[in-house]
Amino acid sequence: MALEIIREDIRTGYSAGREQTRTIIEENIIVPDTKPDISKVLLLDGDVFITEAQAQANKVAVEGVIRYKILYIADEEGSSVKGITTDTVFEHEIDIPGVMPGMDCDVRGSIEHIEFDVSNPRKLSLKTILNVNCAVRGERIYSLITDIDGIDDLQFLRSQHKVDAKIDASREVFTMSETLEIPAGKPSLSEILRTDVRLTRKEFNATENKVIVKGEITVNTLYMSSEEDRRIHYVEHELPFTHIIDLSGVSENSILRADCRITGSGFTEEEDMDGEIRLIRAQIDLEVFAEAFEEREIELISDTFSPTRSVELDRDELVTEEIRADITGQELVKELIEVEAGSPPITEILNVMAVPVLSDYSVTKDRVNIEGVVNVSVLYLSELAEQPVCCSRRDIPFRKSVDVPGVTEGQECDINLDLGYCSFSMESSGKVDVRMTLGIGIITYGTERVSIIAEVEDRGETLTRSEPQPSVLIYFAQQGDSLWSIAKKYRVTVGDLEKANEMDSEAVINAGKQILIPRRIQY
Repeated sequence: MALEIIREDIRTGYSAGREQTRTIIEENIIVPDTKPDISKVLLLDGDVFITEAQAQANKVAVEGVIRYKILYIADEEGSSVKGITTDTVFEHEIDIPGVMPGMDCDVRGSIEHIEFDVSNPRKLSLKTILNVNCAVRGERIYSLITDIDGIDDLQFLRSQHKVDAKIDASREVFTMSETLEIPAGKPSLSEILRTDVRLTRKEFNATENKVIVKGEITVNTLYMSSEEDRRIHYVEHELPFTHIIDLSGVSENSILRADCRITGSGFTEEEDMDGEIRLIRAQIDLEVFAEAFEEREIELISDTFSPTRSVELDRDELVTEEIRADITGQELVKELIEVEAGSPPITEILNVMAVPVLSDYSVTKDRVNIEGVVNVSVLYLSELAEQPVCCSRRDIPFRKSVDVPGVTEGQECDINLDLGYCSFSMESSGKVDVRMTLGIGIITYGTERVSIIAEVEDRGETLTRSEPQPSVLIYFAQQGDSLWSIAKKYRVTVGDLEKANEMDSEAVINAGKQILIPRRIQY
């Protein structure tokens, strides 16, 4: 007899794997023809932009750009300061067993260390240690059996489950185009020496069929003035932004996994209406990701049988993942930085650049312990004609213990560190007081596995007694027995057992308890 099987489809997201890798990038940088020779490198660092990440069979192919930013003293009269910004393209493969094409890849890159050698006044040889972290997510669609028709005495064991069902997901890139003005009181610029861009605020809100992304980007610009003294100046701009992601089926009650990061930037000088170079045209690329879920309560048929017909079951496993904790917080980091011995004294601080780096983390019961460093570079002016600009570097270690209810020892977490505000003041000609806030985001996930029925087949066989049977059988319960398991074993209904034993189907059955079986079928 053909069975009518009623199903309910549900999409789930899951972690397909994650991996932290390290690679070495070697590159030679040639000084452009428009720039003078290098006398001394003041500051050399960089940003990492991931431009593409593609899931392949058991691996992820990554393409990206390292944007090197070099500030140096020129080998020319006046010892002027010059800047070089250049991009190096890199490719990297990350082996992650189980990854399949089409999965979503979240890849982040960071520079651990840069070694450089001035091979000659026109050439820099670089060796960069690059950290690449990758997390891959996939999705499954389950067709869950919620009811079966076709056999009158079919018995059902039903169970209730809460599932974070995936609604939709999107990963997209958009470009901000802004014109930045040199503030009144600052001279016009002749050359941009360096720009630093960081995402200082981001928030995500779900509404009907949309996710609204809001944030703020801080742009720090170091430039040389067009005045005769060719002094170096520093300006800061804060750029708010709003972006809307279309996600079908999303509402304000949806559960969100979302993030935003900078994937590229470009800056060019422009003249204002008076013909002075007081404008900077900024183009900043941002990647936004949003994955939305809804909590659904579903009733599943966990098991089934017929006392009179042979029914064959094909089982599967429902694997669901849910966000157990989504914790955000801040940590104040402060340090009194002294310039290195032998360095020129400070006359004016131009800028303080800071990059937080996660070194390690450990998970204990209800707590995540984080260790890291903040790489700090203090750029300042000195009175020395041969070295008008100097840079002092310091790695500031930090530790933070965060309460995360429900997290268990050894559990994996997603941890993100962001630099919030950074303030500084000159305490003396050799000391700088630096204060900054680190934004700390921790997400933990939980996985639940439930045995489900994938297919049911009526084999068309009627179960009959092979010989006369007693009307009542006494069964001595075993450890872990339930009325359902006993009923299925002896092919009687749970209702028959309830009546014969005056018990409720939810009753706990202790080992050794006598259970009356009204009848049984052998076949």
